[in-house]
Amino acid sequence: MSYGECLLKTVNPGTTVTLYVGSPEAACNTVYSGGVQAHSATTEATSYNYLQDAIEKAYSLGAEYTSAEIDIKLRAGCTVIMSRGDDVDYYRPTNTDTRSGTTRINISTTSG
Repeated sequence: MSYGECLLKTVNPGTTVTLYVGSPEAACNTVYSGGVQAHSATTEATSYNYLQDAIEKAYSLGAEYTSAEIDIKLRAGCTVIMSRGDDVDYYRPTNTDTRSGTTRINISTTSG
């Protein structure tokens, strides 16, 4: 674990971020150009392969705000996998806040 500095949270401008999750199976797999760390997953075509990565990214995005709402959409037709294997390139959060509970995550499917 690394340690950094505590920063004052800012007020969220009211935007909601949407992240997408597919799966590592061939039809839904996303190849991360530049690695998972630089990956945005803000469209179905650029979705994360694991739900756990999307949840980590959601908390990282929300950590800097006094209140944040993140939507995670599970791609229809894909077998979504929660946890990843040990040998997988996984998302490591750059911002963390495990105590304030200011990030709300909504999980649903793209099919409605």
